Amino acid sequence: MTQPATLVSTLLVGASGIARASLASPTPQTILFSADDIAQHRVRTVTSTGLGGALATTLLGSLTLNVNVLGIGLPAAAIRSALLAAMSAVTPGLDTLLDATLRTLGVGVGQADVWMNAVRCDRAVLVQ
Repeated sequence: MTQPATLVSTLLVGASGIARASLASPTPQTILFSADDIAQHRVRTVTSTGLGGALATTLLGSLTLNVNVLGIGLPAAAIRSALLAAMSAVTPGLDTLLDATLRTLGVGVGQADVWMNAVRCDRAVLVQ
């Protein structure tokens, strides 16, 4: 079983927490292929964007936090809500900067190459 990590440990303040983070693109992407693209087996590359916001959301959403000051426990839900609100305000700008920097450096995170070999259209079928 995973134990909470100690975040702060002083005489006055103690904090520990545990969270699970998921790094995934927050929005699906649509790729269009023309008949010529399919015939030529052209590759389309999709790249995940907005990863910082997705990471912050999943991390803070799953966070179990224990905070105490002078031995008195503080309401962790309120702290988590404040952190989530602060991160929600900051991450769109950070995501824009991160996405542009990675693109400039030629680094792709969460990339997939997609192509189509063929398309087959059969008779129309009524499905109930």
